Amino acid sequence: MDSLYICCEKCPENKNTFIGLLQDAFGVIEESETLHIESKLKRFSSINNKMAVKKLDIRLNIPILRRIDFAENIYPPKEEVYSNKFIINVNRIDSMVSGEMISATKLLTFMDCPFKYYLKYELGYDNLVALPINAENDDNSPDYSRDGVESGENVIGLFDSEKNMAQAKGKIIHKLLQLELTPEQTIASIDRIVSAEIDSVILFESLKEEIQKSLNLYFSSSLYRDIKTHSNQKNEFEVFYKEGDYYLNGIIDKIIFLDTKIIIIDYKTDNVNEKNILSKSEHYLNQLKFYFYIVSGLYNNINDFELRLIFLKHPDKKFLIELKQTDRLKFGSELKNLLRMMHLKSYLKERQHCHNCNFSIGQNKCIHD
Repeated sequence: MDSLYICCEKCPENKNTFIGLLQDAFGVIEESETLHIESKLKRFSSINNKMAVKKLDIRLNIPILRRIDFAENIYPPKEEVYSNKFIINVNRIDSMVSGEMISATKLLTFMDCPFKYYLKYELGYDNLVALPINAENDDNSPDYSRDGVESGENVIGLFDSEKNMAQAKGKIIHKLLQLELTPEQTIASIDRIVSAEIDSVILFESLKEEIQKSLNLYFSSSLYRDIKTHSNQKNEFEVFYKEGDYYLNGIIDKIIFLDTKIIIIDYKTDNVNEKNILSKSEHYLNQLKFYFYIVSGLYNNINDFELRLIFLKHPDKKFLIELKQTDRLKFGSELKNLLRMMHLKSYLKERQHCHNCNFSIGQNKCIHD
């Protein structure tokens, strides 16, 4: 049986330590005899490439020991070990990733620039770089509304007006649309949702105004009225699919099930100009195809799929493509090649993305240069 022992020295100033983190979660450990952990664990299993999800009740009682009694060595001494009996490999050992969860955000990052993926997901440098983003992001700014959501992070963490304004706007809008309220109820809920995420009064008013403006445009559009005519639809629809050594994971903003067709809808909160909608849509097309690949694998009895991208600032400017099961093969080969490059840790720099990258310090110049 495997065991994990966490040892520490009793110290009053341990807030910035791992033990300090445990104390924030469980209270003062020094006054406890046992740590009680009780939660529900989501467990995934693959059956014919389809992911089955089970929730397990987990209860752990972890004893806290404040004294260690040393015992005599009851094992006989072993014979002396000579190194010449062994072949010692002094070369680097590279581990191959297996069982990793790949989200649409991760995949798009890798497609933009493999080295950016390396900095962000392998080294975790993303939070160390100040992103030049605000509520009035221009056409070159990416849509951060889904960042973190697919990997299980909080909707909004510590609020930084410079870095997270666009991200906050997008994620709050997604949260409001997920509730599937009437337009009037949704607008009335803005205050409650925004106030739960930020503390700044100044930012509250500006963010509230931006969100209300975007939602009013969407609710007054013919596209919204068309979507509401379909009864079998789900919001924030989470899907999983096993592909080789990886698990593909996506959270689809809205999915509509018809008798012979599935409609996949993705909302974007970019402040994009109308003339640039097509170019922005093409940038996000691979995200929609990623969702299509998973859904078409899970629902292989459906042949027709429609992918819709909705910019909430211009909801009636339609961008949609129609695909069939036969199209899955082509995108599948491209996807498998990308996963193979991830598996081999092939992190090349894509210079054409530098002008739109937060790891760039100038035109086509990476911070790693």
